[in-house]
Amino acid sequence: MMNKVILPIIFFILIFISFSSHTTEEDSETSLDWLFELTLEELLNLTVTATKRESNVQTTPVSMLVLSGLEIDYRSMQHITELGTVSGSFHTRATSYVGSRFSARGVSGGGGGVQGSSSIGYYVDEIALTAPSGEQDELLIADVNRIEILHGPQGTLFGDGSLSGTVRIITNKPVMDKSSVNLSLGVESIHDGGLGHRIVGIINSPIIEDTVAARLVFLQAERPGWQDNILLHKQVVNSASDKQVRLTLRVNAADKWLIDLSFISQDINNLNDHFSDKERTDRFTLTDELVELDNNIFSFTSNYELPWADLLAVGSVSNREKIRVIDATPFSNEFIAPVFESVPLKNVQSQKFESLEFRLTSKNDDVFEWTSGIFFKHIKRSLSQQTLESPNLAVALDNSAFSNLSIFYALLDYDIQQLSLFGEMTYHFDESVALTLGSQFFVEERNGEVSSLSLIAPAASNVKESNNTSASTPRAIISWERTPEQYYFASISEGFRSGGVNIQAAPIDEIFPGFVPKGYDAETVVAYELGAKFTHEHYT
Repeated sequence: MMNKVILPIIFFILIFISFSSHTTEEDSETSLDWLFELTLEELLNLTVTATKRESNVQTTPVSMLVLSGLEIDYRSMQHITELGTVSGSFHTRATSYVGSRFSARGVSGGGGGVQGSSSIGYYVDEIALTAPSGEQDELLIADVNRIEILHGPQGTLFGDGSLSGTVRIITNKPVMDKSSVNLSLGVESIHDGGLGHRIVGIINSPIIEDTVAARLVFLQAERPGWQDNILLHKQVVNSASDKQVRLTLRVNAADKWLIDLSFISQDINNLNDHFSDKERTDRFTLTDELVELDNNIFSFTSNYELPWADLLAVGSVSNREKIRVIDATPFSNEFIAPVFESVPLKNVQSQKFESLEFRLTSKNDDVFEWTSGIFFKHIKRSLSQQTLESPNLAVALDNSAFSNLSIFYALLDYDIQQLSLFGEMTYHFDESVALTLGSQFFVEERNGEVSSLSLIAPAASNVKESNNTSASTPRAIISWERTPEQYYFASISEGFRSGGVNIQAAPIDEIFPGFVPKGYDAETVVAYELGAKFTHEHYT
């Protein structure tokens, strides 16, 4: 226990000494002023890509919250769950250490398991990463240029899943003309809990002068736990470990041709995902619970400058696997004898997400600007559920027969293919008034299959369902820049979330036909918005 107190104290003493050694008597009183001054200056002149073209945050007619890299560092943000603390209309709910569910403007992330759809779009750079059922994968925040939280429907440019908003995480890219190495260390502890740490390393290196550069980011962290399991006589059972490696290669292929190759690998392990009582103990679980998330993302981005527009091509492949072992006691006791006091249930949820986008963006112009493109995605999702051996149950009941207990198995497969066309144009009547019109049209096909084997209900194997959807999501915006410090806009926009196949209800439908719907309808939201943006010397 002494080490848990001494180590953080030593760490902060070293940090204090490091700051002090770079502070003279003349600037000792204002040694941190640069942080606040740069944060304000960067915020007032921050460039965003919320409309899929570069623009100033002050004159972009979208309700948004932008966190610059400096502000992210100042807030010591480490996980996407923390985004819920910076906006009043955007909320996050941690589903475990490995994921969060977003909601915005009163529209929840929704359920639906492996076949669900999110209400919030989720992007890293140009890569779409919207996860099953709206449970967004935890992204470990390190070396981030900015985070854009777009409020309201964003279906015109970001399509299905952006029903009530979009989150975009923009990472730092390799620098061609500068080598740099940065290493940071953080230590944290919880009273009567565990001790954690966080190590982040960033290496930027030009490989061929003005032609090729690479940027490597690596992160390793241990998150301290605080919960004890009384029945299994274990302490601090809900700690977690994080690992991330991100490698980006930037190639200046020609005078006006830039290529980025990126690879992200992430591994998060949470040793327990169970709720506890006010005493910070778990008095009911006989299962060694865990949640593990593995994520590998490959992407290719090509940006070629034509005389009249920029041609962008983006391709990405992401593979994720989430393994979760939980105590299924509350579910098993609903149907079978209470003698089955603890049944470990293993869920393996996997997803392969392939996407391809081609986009043309006109040069910024004082009169007319436009963006158009085509987007294709193919998602294969699966969920397997199986009860496992329960050695803790066997010990508790003094009966080895329960060690190999298996009462349930299910496999759900889901396949989604979507093709969309999108476009948006802006006409400037003069230097201050502009009108923006846009829409996205897409078609989608969803197919699901479920098979199960259970001691509770008869088997229902190879039950197949399908659902086809087409929709359009328009948007219209009128904006007025009264002065450089005052900007007003009014908009009407539509968001869309696809319907789907209720394949998890298929086994029940085999027993009770028509009792449970086999599918669910699509959802749409129409938003009317009036907005104003003001900047001042001391606020924005």
